[in-house]
Amino acid sequence: MALPNETRGYLQLGRKVEFVICVYVHKQSLTTISDYSKSKSPWIFKRLYDWSQRAKAREVIRRVRYALESEDSEYDKNWTCLYGDDWVVLDPSVQKRVQVVWELFHSELVFLHQRLLVARNVFKEPLKKCQVDGDFVAVEPNVLFGNLEELCQISYEFCTEFYELLLISKEKKCFGSIRILSPLLTSVRFFKNSSIFHAYHTYCVNYKNALEYLENLRKTDDRFAILEKVCTNDSRCKRLQLDDFLISPLQRITRLPILIKEILKFSVDPHDVDILQMILDSLQESLKTIDDSIKWLHNFERLQELQKQLIWPTLSELDPKAYIPDILKETVARQFCESSIARPNRQLNYEGLLYCIENQKPCEVYLFLFNDMLLVTKIKKNTLRPKKIHPENWAGNTCKFVVQHQPVPLDSCVFCDIANLGIFSQLTLSFQLIALYTLYAPTKECKETWIRRFQDSVSTIEPGQRQQRGLSQGLTLAHPSSSRSPTPSELSFKDCKSQLTSSDQLQSSASQEDSS
Repeated sequence: MALPNETRGYLQLGRKVEFVICVYVHKQSLTTISDYSKSKSPWIFKRLYDWSQRAKAREVIRRVRYALESEDSEYDKNWTCLYGDDWVVLDPSVQKRVQVVWELFHSELVFLHQRLLVARNVFKEPLKKCQVDGDFVAVEPNVLFGNLEELCQISYEFCTEFYELLLISKEKKCFGSIRILSPLLTSVRFFKNSSIFHAYHTYCVNYKNALEYLENLRKTDDRFAILEKVCTNDSRCKRLQLDDFLISPLQRITRLPILIKEILKFSVDPHDVDILQMILDSLQESLKTIDDSIKWLHNFERLQELQKQLIWPTLSELDPKAYIPDILKETVARQFCESSIARPNRQLNYEGLLYCIENQKPCEVYLFLFNDMLLVTKIKKNTLRPKKIHPENWAGNTCKFVVQHQPVPLDSCVFCDIANLGIFSQLTLSFQLIALYTLYAPTKECKETWIRRFQDSVSTIEPGQRQQRGLSQGLTLAHPSSSRSPTPSELSFKDCKSQLTSSDQLQSSASQEDSS
């Protein structure tokens, strides 16, 4: 059927319009998609990154759980034999003593099973197995856990031997007898040259580094946080964190003397009392040695940190009029004492903020009191002081301290307590007064603390050193109870003035005798 020309024209126009509309819509859709991809591409990349991180986290969790399921049972294979199935009927007369003896054994058993082995099998071993698979390669288990394996072995051997001796005492109708247990209790493991002492000494010294290393891992490694979370959720942890397991050996070694004291308290036999007293003295001496080692290590680390924070003035700053030849300028550009603060025999007794009167105006100074000298510094002006931290703790941060004066040796220093002020005067071998510092504390408690600390520091100086310095000949007051130099509480301003006057008289009389 033929269509009229007008109708045919409308159809052609319709096709043209349809084509234009389709092209326009297609172009518009392309433009919209391109705009959408430009505006939404960061979101897509973020989703892909999140998906990859979740996949890595799931892989870490899977490997950690597999490591937890395949734990090593080296120390658990004989665990049931340590308890025994028979119940021991205790005699009422020795019931309390035997209960404490059993507590010594049972507490070591619990410490081994619920602390050492959990830290080993739930945290350390899964970490090492993940490292075999290529994860956590940068983590150092020996730094984080120390000599945990050695402690496990020592505790396991102690429990095994203790249980065997308990069975022997049970067969002999004297359960928990000290005479039977004495071969174990007086063995070399309880003395300073013993394996248990060296093992706990090594662990305690490494404990602070382990905590700092753990905090650093938590801040810098997100995957380690996942590992720790999965391990902590294990039923054997009983809602305890890794920090609780790391501190448990320190708690155990400090509890041993308490248990020995309890056994000694309920012992009557003189032979048992002598054995227990010897064990107790040895334990206390060992704990004191460990404590001294930890204190010395922390003090030396603080000295090394302080050595980096101190800024020593150069020779040109101390004496601007001094002429320095060109050949020596590079040599004297830095002070030779910059690396002399951290010494093995030096101890930082106290540090804190005080106020020094200079040009009749108070200014902040930060003092460091060592066992052999007093160092006066000022906080560097361009150092940002932490607002939320007490001024006494500024030294533990990134503050820099500019040394103001020459370090004052304590054996050539006299302290005068004047009402609310304190005056340090420094003297030479010839009793020449070369420096005077007028200080005052912000509070009365702070002043009393400084006086007490200064007293303790001066009292540790040997009398022979003061004799060599010559101070005890003319500038010390006679003290009825000791022959040491006067301390802050023993000197007043009048006493200090009278000392200086008497020393001048001594020197004048000596010069007259020489001239005659």
